[in-house]
Amino acid sequence: MAEKCYCCNKNAVLKEHVPPKCIFPNPRPSNMITIPSCDTHNLEKSKDDEYFRWFILTACAENSPSAYQLLKGKVIKGLRRKPALLNEIMHNSIRNIDIYSKGGIWLGRRPGFKYDKNRILRILKLLCKGLYYYHFNKRIINSHKFAFEFNPDLDKNAINEITNLKLYNNGKGNVFSYRYYRKNIDGKDTCLCFLMFYNSFLVNYMLC
Repeated sequence: MAEKCYCCNKNAVLKEHVPPKCIFPNPRPSNMITIPSCDTHNLEKSKDDEYFRWFILTACAENSPSAYQLLKGKVIKGLRRKPALLNEIMHNSIRNIDIYSKGGIWLGRRPGFKYDKNRILRILKLLCKGLYYYHFNKRIINSHKFAFEFNPDLDKNAINEITNLKLYNNGKGNVFSYRYYRKNIDGKDTCLCFLMFYNSFLVNYMLC
């Protein structure tokens, strides 16, 4: 029997990398996660994968030499060969944004990057669906809801609870690692997952 796609009931024809393999510098890890995918859920998101890579690398470049080198080298050179994509990123991303202090005080506006949140969340949702399928061999049903948080301000107790969860690494974990907690409530899964990119950018998501 043919494998089914991790997102839908179509027959799988390709292997999808979770997370997108483009966020990894060469040489890529030998233990990258792959899951069965139909052509729709694999090929139609390729531009979003590149956009997601841009988002992750620019978020991490200041604190991660590896992210900076990949951004400065392969990614920038690749964008120069794709002027339409480069124009889309630069034209739609650079604008005046509101700046706030850590205490929430508005400091004014200045030029900065404003990302397309919907594109970022689309890739993160597929990433989460992929990890769920990989670990539990079943698809996330449409009735589940997602909630995401970027670089949350965690207290010491929360950090301790997270670090007590099992750590999963792709390669050495210096590009991507994650931890998750799963509980079944009234026959429906609730998951908390903590995705770490380049040891500097944390994404928390809740699936319920």
